[in-house]
Order: sequence, then C-alpha cells, then structure tokens
Amino acid sequence: MFARGIERTALRRPQQGLFSEEELAFEFSPDLPKSLSQCCLEVRKAYDTGVKVGDILRNLANRPDLLPVSHVHVDGIMSALQLVLLSPFCIPRFFFQALQSTTVKLAVSPSSRLGNEPVSIPYGTLFAMTVEGVIQSKGIKRCRMIKMVKINVTNQPPLAKGENKAFDDSKHLSQLVRADHDYFSSEFILNLASPGVHHLTIETALIDENDNAWKTGPSFSLNVRSQDDPTKTHVRQSSTPGSSRT
Repeated sequence: MFARGIERTALRRPQQGLFSEEELAFEFSPDLPKSLSQCCLEVRKAYDTGVKVGDILRNLANRPDLLPVSHVHVDGIMSALQLVLLSPFCIPRFFFQALQSTTVKLAVSPSSRLGNEPVSIPYGTLFAMTVEGVIQSKGIKRCRMIKMVKINVTNQPPLAKGENKAFDDSKHLSQLVRADHDYFSSEFILNLASPGVHHLTIETALIDENDNAWKTGPSFSLNVRSQDDPTKTHVRQSSTPGSSRT
C-alpha cells in the first residue's frame, strides 16, 4: 500500500490531472478467515489502522494543486508510517511466550543393567523389544492436542571383518500408536541375524490433530550383541592345527 501511495502521489505529474477511481483504490480489505467482529482485539486494531492509512494516501493522491513532491506528501506519508508503527502487530501470544511445554519420557526393555554393556541374545533368535512412554504437558491451556505417537527404531548392524562402510545399511522400523491417558506402549520384533553388536536408536515424534509431526524427543540408544554361530565356532576349532588326534 505504501509503495502504491508513493507512486501515485510523488511520481505523478501535474499535467496528467486527477486519478481515476481504479487508480485511487486504496481500500484496505484483507481476506480475513472470519468476520471482523469475531476477530481478536489486535486484528481489529490493525484493520482500523489499515483503513486510516488508505484514507491518508487516497487524499494525497487526489490533490492536483500540489507539486509532484511537496512537504504535504512527506507529512502525509510520515503520518501514515507513524500510524503503522504505533499499531500493535497481530502476532499470537505464543510467538513471545511458550504457552505449552510437552516432553516425553521413554522406557525400553530389555535394557542393560551394567551401563553401556550390550544386551546379549543367542544366535538365530529374534529380539523382542518393548517401548513405553509417558507424555507430560505443562501449560495453562493446551494449544495442540496429541493425536498419535510415532516411534522410530533404527538398527545399525555390525561390520564384518575387513568390510568398509561405503553406504548406509541401517534398517528402519516405525509404528504409530495412540496415547491412552498420556501413556503409550509398543512392541518391536527385530531380526538381528548378523553376529556382533547392533546399535539401536529409538526416537519418538508427536502427531497433532492436524497430522503435523513434532520431534520432541527423546532419543534412546541400546546396544544388542548377537552371539556368534556355534556351528561356525566349532568348525574353526576343529580346523586348527593339532586339534585332531591320531
């Protein structure tokens, strides 16, 4: 609106006469999602400011007696700028203040009892893992409601001897679960066929009522050791020199 106002007033030559009705269209009519009477106080004040600015610019443009650039134009544009600067911006309160704080606490079982020591499973068995969580929300009023919880599990398998990691060979699993009274639970069955230590990463994301994903965390790591194949171990021991008797 200001760009059009400067163009219509300061860059207009006097010999061109008055503007047409279309050229003087400085009406402030934004596309509001609802009627003005149903909008908040900040939106109504901003709307009134836009109407006043449009009136000032329209009056300046409809003055053929003035020079292309005069003190009247400058004063008018400065007055319109002061109206805009003194008007509060229509920014919601949560832009300045966190009205809602949501955290997730995870519990994964089975887990290691000795810190970072991996959980051992026999070779050729499936690893069953249970992921439980509690959602904690703080705030006077909830701005977003939690619809579902997305649980992602990433498995980074071990590298074989002499193997270089030239590409990402991790495996990903995900489930969508509903929270019942801020509690959710899910089970995963993982096939850890490669012997060695598998690095598992469990992450959560909250899905709101508009199907938007919020990565609130947390991230949980778990190491699982898949034991070596006993048949291969027996073959290696039998093939060592001096292992056979005559």
